[in-house]
Amino acid sequence: MGKSKVIQMKKADKSQEARQILKNGIVNGMCIEKLIQMTEFGLVGNIDSVNGTNGTSHYFNRMKYVVAENERGFDLINYFFTDKENIIIATTSISIDHIDNISGCINKDNPDNVLDINIVMVDGAEITINVIY
Repeated sequence: MGKSKVIQMKKADKSQEARQILKNGIVNGMCIEKLIQMTEFGLVGNIDSVNGTNGTSHYFNRMKYVVAENERGFDLINYFFTDKENIIIATTSISIDHIDNISGCINKDNPDNVLDINIVMVDGAEITINVIY
């Protein structure tokens, strides 16, 4: 076996290992701290937000954790969809201080490559983040 084949196999093994770690982290004990950590991984997916009869949905290709500048502000996680020039096309922001409940599971429609993070906010709004992994 050539040297490049060995390197490719090692990279594939590392990729599978990373996927398994992400899956286990979301499915087994999803929490706000893990949600914040995920902003560092360059993940992509879709975010759906429903509050009463109003809802939004968009793809995201960037996530960012923003710490409040003062005591009156709130820490946020922003989910962005940007184009090739990094112009923001769509964004959804979640105040982590207002998350009431959070859980994770395997997506029933795409169990091999999508994980769901289900969030209920204190006002009853429901957010589903579909993470492609």
